[in-house]
Order: sequence, then C-alpha cells, then structure tokens
Amino acid sequence: MNTRLITALLLSLATVTFAKTDATTTPTSQPTTKESSDNKITQHNINLNGRTLAYTATAGAISLKDDAGKPKADIFYVAYTRDSDAKNPQTRPLTFLFNGGPGAAAVWLHLGAAGPRTLKLDPSSDLPIGPPYSLIDNPATWLGDTDLVFIDPVSTGFSRPAQGEKADQFHGLREDVKSVGEFVRLYLSKNNRWSSPLYLAGESYGTTRAAALSKWLLDHYGLNVNGVMLISSVLDFAALSPNAGNDLPYVVYLPSYTAVAAYHKKLDPNLANDLTKTIAEVRTFAIEQYAPALGQGKKDRAREAVATAQAKVDAASKVGAAGEVPRLLAEAQGALRAAQEDLARDKKTDAIADANRASTLADQALGEAQRAKLNRARDDKQAADAAAADAARSASDANARAAAAEAAAAAARNAPPPAPVIIAAPPPPPAPTSTTVTTETVSPAAKVVTRAVPRKRVVTRRHVVRKAAPATVKTKTTVTTRSN
Repeated sequence: MNTRLITALLLSLATVTFAKTDATTTPTSQPTTKESSDNKITQHNINLNGRTLAYTATAGAISLKDDAGKPKADIFYVAYTRDSDAKNPQTRPLTFLFNGGPGAAAVWLHLGAAGPRTLKLDPSSDLPIGPPYSLIDNPATWLGDTDLVFIDPVSTGFSRPAQGEKADQFHGLREDVKSVGEFVRLYLSKNNRWSSPLYLAGESYGTTRAAALSKWLLDHYGLNVNGVMLISSVLDFAALSPNAGNDLPYVVYLPSYTAVAAYHKKLDPNLANDLTKTIAEVRTFAIEQYAPALGQGKKDRAREAVATAQAKVDAASKVGAAGEVPRLLAEAQGALRAAQEDLARDKKTDAIADANRASTLADQALGEAQRAKLNRARDDKQAADAAAADAARSASDANARAAAAEAAAAAARNAPPPAPVIIAAPPPPPAPTSTTVTTETVSPAAKVVTRAVPRKRVVTRRHVVRKAAPATVKTKTTVTTRSN
C-alpha cells in the first residue's frame, strides 16, 4: 500500500500550520534506493538556506522481544540522518519524535512539521492540494540541526503486536512508556548512537509520554536525555478544557493566547514590540491576580451549581420509578447532599464537583424516564396498530361475506324458474312372457299319375292330372307367465 497516499489522506482531514522561514528549496534529486532484510533505505538531497544537505531516509521496524527471545511486537519507524555525519554520528544530535492521542501515529509531526518532506498546501487555505496529493521539500525541517526518528507506538501506524500477542499489554501509560523506551534502547544499539546528544519531542499526549519516558530511560538504562520538547503540552489533563470548578485552563492559557494574538497582529503594538517582556508580565498577572479573581467568584459558581443540581433532582423525583430511575435518583440525591455539606464548609471546589455529579445523575434519571416513556408510547402504539389491523381484517372479512351474500342473492333473482317436480308413477308390471310351441304335421305330396293315350294317327297330348297338396296342420300351445 502507498504509505504516502495514506498519510496524505490523513492530513487532508486537518489544517496544518508551518513555521514561516526565508529558506528556499529546490526539488530533491531522484532518490537512490537499497533494500535490506528489515529496512528500505533511500538517499536524498534538500536545499536549506542555500546549502545542499544530503540525507538518508530509512523506513523499517524493530522487533521487541521478551527475555526468552520471543517476539512481542514490531514498532515501525522512519529515520532521517545527515550523510556527512555517517562515519562519526556520535556527535550529531538525535531526536525521537511521536504524536499523541493516545492512538496517533507520528504522521502529523512527520509530514506536518519536522520531516524533510511535507504535503503541498494551498497557500490560500493551508490545506493539502489534491487529490492526487504531492510532497515537496519542507523548508522548516529540523533535519538541518538534528537527525530525526519518527516512532509509531504499538497499535498506531504500521506498528502491531506480534502474532498471538494481545495489544493491551502495550496500552496504558506505563506499558506505552516501557515499549517506546525499549525501542529507543534498541535503535541506539543497532545504529551506534549511544553517545549522540539525545532529545525527545512529543505532541499532545506525546508530551505526557515524553515526560514519563525521560525518567524511564534514566531509571532503567542510565540514559540521561539532553532535552525534551513539548508541543501542545498536556502534562495536567485538568488544563485541557475549562468547566465549572476547573479554572486552571483560564490561567495557563492566557500567556499562549497573548502570543497567538501577537502572531496574528491582534495585540496592541505597544505590547507586541517586546513580546518576551509582555508574556512574562502576562504570566505574573495570570498567577497573582487572575487566578485569585477566578477563585473569589468560585463560591457564586458553587451556589449556582448546587441550585441547578437541586432543580434537576427535584424534576427527576417526579418522573416515576421506571427502569434505573430509582437507583440514579438515589445516587443524585446523595451527591446533592454532599454538595450542600461541602458548600456549608466552604469547600467550593468539592461543592461544585459534587453538584455537577448530582446534575449528571439527575440528567441520567430524566433520560431513563424519558426512554421508558417513549418505550411505553411505542408499545401502546404497536398495540393500537395491532388492534386496528385486527379490526381492519375483521371488517374486510365481514365485507367479503356481505358481498358474497349479495352476489348470491343477485344470482338467485336472475336465475330462470325451476323445472316442475315430477313424481314418477310406479313402473308398469312387466309384460307377460309367452312361449309358443308349434307342431306341424305335413302329409306327403300326392304322386303325379300319367296315363298313356293310345297312339293314333292323330296327335296325342300328354295330359297330367295333379292333385292338390294336402293342407298343413299346425298345433300351437301358448304358456303365459306374469310377474307379481
């Protein structure tokens, strides 16, 4: 997968601000590449302030192993080293960089601030141009002053636990610091950099990691870092966002707001002329005057927080006892009593915290009641819809039956009259059966008598006398059989 495209797409989601400089850059020469079993190594050039700096880029991973030599995780990194120090790197500063999150890869510092290459931005918006995205030389790179190693902690970027290993053994403040510290040790050993001046640079949660890592390296390896750079520092998480009962961000942000106003030409010119002096004065004001003033107003905020919690608890007590409401309401009432006691003892911060907790619990109780109400309404609606559907089906069936009856009636009205019903007479008795026997007696026929007449000279005729045949006598006997 094209890692440059991945990082370009990630950076397209955020606005990246770069330091302004008079440095000019020229396109890098075509890099030469060589492969090793673990790393991909390329050579490049960059023009910084009129000087050409040749450097080597290494993308690779270092395997973390347990005492038995079993792989536990692979940590991905990208390193940039100046070629002129390749033969004797011990005197060249080396900086390990990481972003925060926790859960962020080092891509933001890599392509957004310190690396020798950066995304090409639209000058009018400071947003990446593309897609397709492209990389250009970074005139603000730190490579002119220090070698750079960008680290992706386990579960970020391309760093992953070894097969069969669980990621959560590398998550958490101590677990994270231990794995990154082991990576630093292995990198220094593999690249012969134990004598190099060593720096750590972290951003956001990375500042918490950098602070803890500097102590961990000293305690476990006797490695004393030369410096720690904190970018968008988060050493006290209470400083992240102000809220009722937490005035710290107001105090610690004021000097930074002053510097930002000066950068954007929004600060009074008389204050901007000597910004170092102005910021020092702002720090003194924030601690000695601003913080106490905020503290004086805290009691009013505590009373307001308790009153708000009281109103919410009262509202929650009227919504019934559905689901988790009784438990949440009981906890809210307990937190409210604690807030009231804190306020009576002038523990303003505790009163605000307890009142806020009571409000949160009361809000949860109200939300639970609302969900129960919505669920009941949904169930009622479903039951009503089901009843309506049943009624509709019944009406449809009744209509069908009525239509069938009407059709049958109409058919009856239009049908021809029925044929008369004929009752059949009993069958006639069977005809008698007659048997006729005929007996004929026939007398034999009479013989023909021929008499000769004396011949004379005259002609004689033969005269035949025939007697009639006797009549035939027939006797008939008839037998008749009748059926009952």
